[in-house]
Amino acid sequence: RPLRVDLLAGVPFAAASFDLIYAAMVLHHVAAPPALLSRAAPLLKPRGCLTILDLLTEDGSFHGDADVPHRGFSRQQMSDFLAGAGLDLLSFEVVHTVRRDSGEYPVFLAVGARPGEG
Repeated sequence: RPLRVDLLAGVPFAAASFDLIYAAMVLHHVAAPPALLSRAAPLLKPRGCLTILDLLTEDGSFHGDADVPHRGFSRQQMSDFLAGAGLDLLSFEVVHTVRRDSGEYPVFLAVGARPGEG
């Protein structure tokens, strides 16, 4: 059953509660992605997955004049963020391209998993 949760506001869940946690086009709006992922990771059951759908690194034109903390992320950044949260990167691939007047913006899907049996 899907739940909408603000991990930065606190988490009313026990550790190892979820099989899947996902964030879609959110992480580039978060000032400290590693902190957010470190809060999410313990909520996963062993072998549970954290999926992130977000912008590949871009030139800043995706949001125009809006001030956002990040201009997308590289594969290496996502790998480092997930590893820092204690998760294994299972896959990283570009799955979509957003087309706007200002350009084309690749969107990736990264899947990290909590180690363990299950």
